[in-house]
Amino acid sequence: MQDYVVMAHDRIVPLPNDIDLSTISYTELVSVSYHAIQRFERKSIPLKPALVFGVMVT
Repeated sequence: MQDYVVMAHDRIVPLPNDIDLSTISYTELVSVSYHAIQRFERKSIPLKPALVFGVMVT
C-alpha cells in the first residue's frame, strides 16, 4: 500500500467528497481481487470433459 501513486489521468475516477473513507480504503482491495479473478479466468486452462470408468467397490 502506498500513500501516493503516479498514473495516467484517464485511470482516475472522481469520488464525491461525502463518501466514507473506510469505503474508499476497501475499494482498492476489492478491485485488485476482482482483477486477479478475471485474469485467472482468461489465462486458465478450461475444464475438459473426462471419461472415468472402472469398478466401484463399497
